[in-house]
Amino acid sequence: MERQDQYRSSLQRIALICLFFGSLTAARGGPPYDCCHADSVFGNGSSSVVITEDTVLEADTDYHDLTVSSGVTLDTAGHRIRVCGKLTNYGTITDRVSGGLPGAGGAGGLGANPLQDVVPDDCGPRQVRCTAGAAGQAGGPPAIAGAGAGGQGGGGGGAGGGALRGTYDADGGNGGAGGSGGRGGGYVQIYAFLLENWGVIHADGSAGEPGQNAPVGYDTCGPEYEAWPPANPTNDLAGGGGGGGGGGSGGNGGTVELHCGSILRFGEIHAHGGPGAPGGAGAPPGGTVLFGAPFGSAQEGCASASNGGAGGRGSCAPTIPPTAGQNGAPGPQGAAGRVVVSLEICGYALTDLGTAGGASSRAEGLNEHGLVAGYIRTGGRSHAVLWVNGYPVPLEPDGYPAN
Repeated sequence: MERQDQYRSSLQRIALICLFFGSLTAARGGPPYDCCHADSVFGNGSSSVVITEDTVLEADTDYHDLTVSSGVTLDTAGHRIRVCGKLTNYGTITDRVSGGLPGAGGAGGLGANPLQDVVPDDCGPRQVRCTAGAAGQAGGPPAIAGAGAGGQGGGGGGAGGGALRGTYDADGGNGGAGGSGGRGGGYVQIYAFLLENWGVIHADGSAGEPGQNAPVGYDTCGPEYEAWPPANPTNDLAGGGGGGGGGGSGGNGGTVELHCGSILRFGEIHAHGGPGAPGGAGAPPGGTVLFGAPFGSAQEGCASASNGGAGGRGSCAPTIPPTAGQNGAPGPQGAAGRVVVSLEICGYALTDLGTAGGASSRAEGLNEHGLVAGYIRTGGRSHAVLWVNGYPVPLEPDGYPAN
């Protein structure tokens, strides 16, 4: 009975201390665990804002409470957001500014123009003067560390080969241009004591642009040149089709950093690489060589750059028909970025209270003034203590048996 009375007395003393400091908190106003102060990692924002239209931040911004409405995009533009109260997101929070710029697609090759480019040589091997497709440019670096690089542009398609016989020629088709790469994902940095995310928070890279389709090669001795069938069948020529442009690469994902006291709802949070785009279609040849020169030869198209399609061959001979340009290949997906989530405690640090020579100790409660109530176990008994500035103050010298 005596031990029970001592235990009850200790609890009453703890309760009186807690009531005392609780009354101080009530008198001051505000919650017992206030995260809005100058030393808080969540800032000291005083305004509560509801964003109802698309918004781009111009500087690091602190809020007390922040709500992003449904269907609305908050573009951080690489700036930090701090919310010492509650951040509620129903829309989209992202950064569309800091990611690397997309690389431009390479130009398609120019189709052969035999009459203009070479001395007529009756379908000899010197007539092919098409050009290769150009390589796409590399994506640009991010504007700030942590954002993603831009995607590389697709390669240009190679041009089609031409065909020449006397004063008649059939030009090859030009190659299709490569698609631009996607922009890199940005850097989204959020400090929020409470986060309730019903929408999307992301630093995704954007998609690449598709490669262009190649134009068709040219035909000679068709109805547009003279009566059909041709008076001189050996002048039946067809240029090769151009190759399709390569698809642009997706932009690399950036970084999402969330520093929160508590996450009430996680929602969608990601930093995906942007999808690569499809390549352009290669073009068919200018026509079919039905007659042509029996001694004629085929003239191969020109090569593409990177993922562009090669040009098709032009021909003067029905035995070696002209061909279509190849399709451009799709661009690759951008590399994934990072999502980093950490828990913060309003700027306070963890403190080892020690055992004051006992076998163990346990903290049971903490108020905003840094007072910790708990007990120290020693000699087979648990002694109620109050830690003040890290020092234990005994509340029950004799201790009580552990139940």
